Amino acid sequence: MLFRSASGIVGSAQAATAQAPAAASSQWDLSWVDRVAKAKHRMVFDAGEVEDGTVLFNAWTWLRDYSDVYKADADTAAVMVIRHFAMPIVLGHPIWSRLQLGVETKMKDRATGADLLRNPFIDKPPEQGATVDALIKRGVVVLACNMALMNYVFKYAASEGISNDEARAKVVETLVRGVTLMPSGIFAVSRAQEAGCHYMRSRDRKSTRLNS
Repeated sequence: MLFRSASGIVGSAQAATAQAPAAASSQWDLSWVDRVAKAKHRMVFDAGEVEDGTVLFNAWTWLRDYSDVYKADADTAAVMVIRHFAMPIVLGHPIWSRLQLGVETKMKDRATGADLLRNPFIDKPPEQGATVDALIKRGVVVLACNMALMNYVFKYAASEGISNDEARAKVVETLVRGVTLMPSGIFAVSRAQEAGCHYMRSRDRKSTRLNS
């Protein structure tokens, strides 16, 4: 579903006339903004739930179709915002195992029916579908909500009996390489739209919640 305002789809035309934001704090990496703004075709995919990785399929499909139609990969910029309950998509295998995220996400191994103990959205051959790491290698910008991340930091701190600062360092270390933390998912979506992205909410209520 595309986000619309009274004047139509929020996208590049509006961004072109918008006043540039003030200089960013060095705490947050916004280097991706200029890269996105330079592209001709821009889309942000907003994931608030895991949904069997629907956001990955959405981004992969968008890139495939624009490549097929326009033959210009360099003119496309896809942004994925991972926030709220979708955070397990970008957390590493150690966190999936320690916090039993297969239980939280209701995702099971297709072969055994057991709750998954590894992130099923990374480290897969290309023929097995879109993955976070493969999309990042293709140039997709993946932004993660720091507020949502902290929920897992607190859980990890409690499970390990360590301070929140220690837990945060360890959880951040396991993030999929190339993922960029933003203050919040709300900020990330807003900033992507300011850079000219159209908006799509990535949802699939009919997901089977099974993976391998």
